[in-house]
Amino acid sequence: MKFNTECSFLTPEMIEKIEKQYKAKYVLESCIKGSSGEWCNFPAAIFYTEEAHPHGSNYFAMYIHPHRGGLMISNGFTASVPTYMGALVEGEVIYSRYRWDYRQKNDVDVDGGRDYFKTTAHTDDWVQFKIVKDKLEIIERVYFEGA
Repeated sequence: MKFNTECSFLTPEMIEKIEKQYKAKYVLESCIKGSSGEWCNFPAAIFYTEEAHPHGSNYFAMYIHPHRGGLMISNGFTASVPTYMGALVEGEVIYSRYRWDYRQKNDVDVDGGRDYFKTTAHTDDWVQFKIVKDKLEIIERVYFEGA
C-alpha cells in the first residue's frame, strides 16, 4: 500500500542531502508536539536514524519556524506516537499532516492532523497506521457500526 508522504517544504534533493548528512531516512511529513504538550499547527519532516541522539530519540524533525523563519531541527519522537488515521483512496493512504491541513484526492478529503480526523471517505475506507522505524504500517482498516 502506498502512502502520500510528499513533503510540502523540502524538495526531494533537500531530503536526500539531509538523509546523507545525518545518516537518516525520511519517513513522512507530520506535526510534532510543542513544549506546551499540544500538537503544533505546522508541518515537520520526520526522519529516522538508527543511532539515537544521546538526549533524544531515533526521530528528528525538520521544520520552518512559523514566526522566525529558517529551518529548525528538533526531537521528532512525538510524531512517532500514537497512531494516525487516514483515508484509503485507490490504493493510496492520504492523511492530514497538521490541524487544518486539508488534503484531497479525487472526491475524498481529509482534515484535522493529529487533533481530530475528518473525512468524506466512506467508513470502510478509513485506515489506522503507525510509524515503525523508517516505515509506515497499516494497523487495521477501521469500521464503525452505524456510521
